[in-house]
Amino acid sequence: MNELKKYKKLTTFLGQVLGENYEVVLHWKDENNSFYIAAIENSVVSGRTINSPITDLALKLVQEKVYEEKDYVAHYVAKAKSNHKVKGSTYFIKNDKQELLGLLCINFDTDRYVKLADNILALTGLNVDTSNTLLTEEDKTNTIQQDSSISIQPEEILHSDVDEIISSSIDPQLLQPGVSMTPETKTKIVQELQDKGVFQIKGVMPHVAKIMGISEPSVYRYLRKIND
Repeated sequence: MNELKKYKKLTTFLGQVLGENYEVVLHWKDENNSFYIAAIENSVVSGRTINSPITDLALKLVQEKVYEEKDYVAHYVAKAKSNHKVKGSTYFIKNDKQELLGLLCINFDTDRYVKLADNILALTGLNVDTSNTLLTEEDKTNTIQQDSSISIQPEEILHSDVDEIISSSIDPQLLQPGVSMTPETKTKIVQELQDKGVFQIKGVMPHVAKIMGISEPSVYRYLRKIND
């Protein structure tokens, strides 16, 4: 059994064992070094599908090669649909040469338990809002200790659409109707997308071309210009 099949089965297993409050997502790297969702369980947590892109935080971890120093990053805050916050963790899947094969991500929806805590506190007459308390003090300490050597975003955005993650990486003013972008501006945008690892999302090129209002060959030309 190859590694991909093995981790697909593990994703299904974890999804069934952990239950509906835990979204389990397997991001895999193909032969072109592009990432895609190979398997997902309990996707109702984020509303994503098998066709959704890898997240901005996951791309950042890959770009900064955090996997070379760590086996996982745990207990960070992720933002799902309608700004709903969940608790995320990512495990780096590597081969014997320590090369990255994929990422196994688990997002825990704490909403049910937070509401339960609020109801219990309400019975005591204490007016305490726990809605924004995702991490315990121990979690926060562990996260700080684990991630002190890297610069990751405080929140992960669980985008369900490729266009969303591209648009979030570009200055919104440049995407306004009627705005004419110079070659220098287009080069800068492509540079920013490359720096953020956006071009490592499988099938992203047509989406970048559409949002920028240029052809796919033009995007490739800007990429070659940057790399040269």
